[in-house]
Amino acid sequence: MLITIRKAILEDIPWILEELKKFSKFYETKNNLFPSESHASVKLGELIEGHVAFIAEEEVLKMGFIIGVHNQHFFNPALTVLTEIFWWVKEEYRGTRAGYMLLDNFINYGKVHADWVVMTLEEKSPVKDKILLKKGFHLHERSYLLEN
Repeated sequence: MLITIRKAILEDIPWILEELKKFSKFYETKNNLFPSESHASVKLGELIEGHVAFIAEEEVLKMGFIIGVHNQHFFNPALTVLTEIFWWVKEEYRGTRAGYMLLDNFINYGKVHADWVVMTLEEKSPVKDKILLKKGFHLHERSYLLEN
Protein backbone atom coordinates (compact mmCIF):
# COMPACT_ATOMS: atom_id res chain seq x y z
CA MET A 1 0.00 0.00 0.00
CA LEU A 2 1.64 3.23 -1.18
CA ILE A 3 0.13 6.12 0.76
CA THR A 4 0.90 9.65 -0.37
CA ILE A 5 0.16 12.99 1.23
CA ARG A 6 -0.77 16.00 -0.86
CA LYS A 7 -2.11 19.48 -0.33
CA ALA A 8 -5.89 19.55 -0.46
CA ILE A 9 -7.53 21.31 -3.39
CA LEU A 10 -10.97 22.88 -3.78
CA GLU A 11 -12.22 19.80 -5.66
CA ASP A 12 -11.72 17.81 -2.41
CA ILE A 13 -14.38 19.83 -0.58
CA PRO A 14 -17.38 17.54 -1.26
CA TRP A 15 -15.46 14.50 0.01
CA ILE A 16 -14.08 16.34 3.05
CA LEU A 17 -17.55 17.60 3.89
CA GLU A 18 -19.02 14.08 3.74
CA GLU A 19 -16.29 12.87 6.10
CA LEU A 20 -16.81 15.85 8.42
CA LYS A 21 -20.45 14.82 8.76
CA LYS A 22 -19.15 11.50 10.11
CA PHE A 23 -16.81 13.43 12.39
CA SER A 24 -19.79 15.42 13.70
CA LYS A 25 -21.52 12.16 14.69
CA PHE A 26 -18.30 10.90 16.29
CA TYR A 27 -17.93 14.20 18.20
CA GLU A 28 -21.41 13.68 19.72
CA THR A 29 -22.68 17.11 20.63
CA LYS A 30 -26.21 18.44 20.85
CA ASN A 31 -25.64 20.62 17.81
CA ASN A 32 -24.77 19.50 14.32
CA LEU A 33 -21.38 20.98 13.45
CA PHE A 34 -22.31 21.31 9.78
CA PRO A 35 -25.96 22.34 9.45
CA SER A 36 -25.30 24.27 6.24
CA GLU A 37 -23.35 22.51 3.52
CA SER A 38 -22.95 25.73 1.56
CA HIS A 39 -21.48 27.58 4.55
CA ALA A 40 -19.21 24.65 5.42
CA SER A 41 -18.04 24.45 1.79
CA VAL A 42 -17.12 28.14 1.76
CA LYS A 43 -15.22 27.79 5.03
CA LEU A 44 -13.41 24.67 3.80
CA GLY A 45 -12.41 26.61 0.70
CA GLU A 46 -10.97 29.35 2.91
CA LEU A 47 -9.02 26.77 4.91
CA ILE A 48 -7.69 25.03 1.80
CA GLU A 49 -6.65 28.25 0.07
CA GLY A 50 -5.47 30.26 3.06
CA HIS A 51 -4.34 27.84 5.72
CA VAL A 52 -3.17 24.22 5.90
CA ALA A 53 -4.98 21.14 4.57
CA PHE A 54 -3.47 17.80 3.59
CA ILE A 55 -5.08 14.67 2.13
CA ALA A 56 -3.80 11.11 2.56
CA GLU A 57 -4.54 8.85 -0.36
CA GLU A 58 -3.61 5.57 -1.96
CA GLU A 59 -3.65 6.12 -5.71
CA VAL A 60 -7.06 7.82 -6.07
CA LEU A 61 -8.65 6.53 -2.84
CA LYS A 62 -8.86 9.30 -0.26
CA MET A 63 -8.07 7.95 3.19
CA GLY A 64 -8.08 10.96 5.50
CA PHE A 65 -7.13 14.56 6.04
CA ILE A 66 -5.66 17.03 8.47
CA ILE A 67 -6.69 20.67 8.44
CA GLY A 68 -5.34 23.54 10.49
CA VAL A 69 -5.49 27.28 10.88
CA HIS A 70 -2.21 29.17 10.51
CA ASN A 71 -2.36 32.65 12.02
CA GLN A 72 -0.49 35.13 14.12
CA HIS A 73 -1.00 34.65 17.85
CA PHE A 74 -3.93 36.76 18.99
CA PHE A 75 -1.89 38.66 21.61
CA ASN A 76 1.63 38.41 20.17
CA PRO A 77 1.81 38.99 16.41
CA ALA A 78 5.49 38.02 16.46
CA LEU A 79 4.37 34.41 17.10
CA THR A 80 2.65 32.31 14.44
CA VAL A 81 0.52 29.38 15.48
CA LEU A 82 -0.58 26.35 13.47
CA THR A 83 -3.67 24.93 15.17
CA GLU A 84 -5.14 21.62 14.07
CA ILE A 85 -8.91 21.73 13.80
CA PHE A 86 -9.68 18.43 12.04
CA TRP A 87 -7.59 15.27 11.84
CA TRP A 88 -9.67 12.45 10.42
CA VAL A 89 -8.95 9.07 8.86
CA LYS A 90 -11.80 7.04 7.39
CA GLU A 91 -12.62 4.14 9.67
CA GLU A 92 -11.55 1.48 7.18
CA TYR A 93 -8.07 3.04 6.96
CA ARG A 94 -7.41 3.41 10.67
CA GLY A 95 -4.49 1.22 11.59
CA THR A 96 -2.70 2.10 8.35
CA ARG A 97 0.07 4.70 8.20
CA ALA A 98 -2.32 7.35 6.83
CA GLY A 99 -2.98 9.12 10.13
CA TYR A 100 0.66 9.02 11.15
CA MET A 101 1.76 10.41 7.77
CA LEU A 102 -0.80 13.21 7.95
CA LEU A 103 0.46 14.13 11.41
CA ASP A 104 4.09 14.11 10.24
CA ASN A 105 3.29 16.39 7.29
CA PHE A 106 1.39 18.76 9.55
CA ILE A 107 4.22 18.88 12.09
CA ASN A 108 6.86 19.34 9.40
CA TYR A 109 4.86 22.19 7.88
CA GLY A 110 4.56 23.74 11.33
CA LYS A 111 8.28 23.43 12.04
CA VAL A 112 9.03 25.44 8.91
CA HIS A 113 6.19 27.98 8.98
CA ALA A 114 5.05 28.42 12.60
CA ASP A 115 6.42 29.01 16.06
CA TRP A 116 3.83 26.83 17.75
CA VAL A 117 1.95 23.74 16.57
CA VAL A 118 -1.20 22.91 18.55
CA MET A 119 -2.90 19.51 18.37
CA THR A 120 -6.15 18.38 19.98
CA LEU A 121 -7.24 14.84 20.73
CA GLU A 122 -10.94 14.22 21.15
CA GLU A 123 -12.01 12.34 24.26
CA LYS A 124 -12.89 9.22 22.21
CA SER A 125 -9.98 9.47 19.80
CA PRO A 126 -8.26 6.20 18.99
CA VAL A 127 -4.98 8.17 18.96
CA LYS A 128 -3.13 7.90 22.23
CA ASP A 129 -1.34 10.79 23.94
CA LYS A 130 1.99 8.96 23.66
CA ILE A 131 2.03 9.46 19.88
CA LEU A 132 2.06 13.23 20.31
CA LEU A 133 4.48 13.03 23.24
CA LYS A 134 6.94 11.03 21.10
CA LYS A 135 6.70 13.79 18.47
CA GLY A 136 7.85 16.38 21.02
CA PHE A 137 4.49 17.77 22.12
CA HIS A 138 3.71 18.21 25.79
CA LEU A 139 0.36 18.47 27.51
CA HIS A 140 -0.19 22.16 28.02
CA GLU A 141 -3.89 22.60 28.73
CA ARG A 142 -7.15 20.67 28.69
CA SER A 143 -10.34 21.57 26.90
CA TYR A 144 -13.86 21.21 28.27
CA LEU A 145 -17.19 21.71 26.51
CA LEU A 146 -20.37 23.08 28.10
CA GLU A 147 -23.40 22.86 25.83
CA ASN A 148 -26.44 25.03 26.46
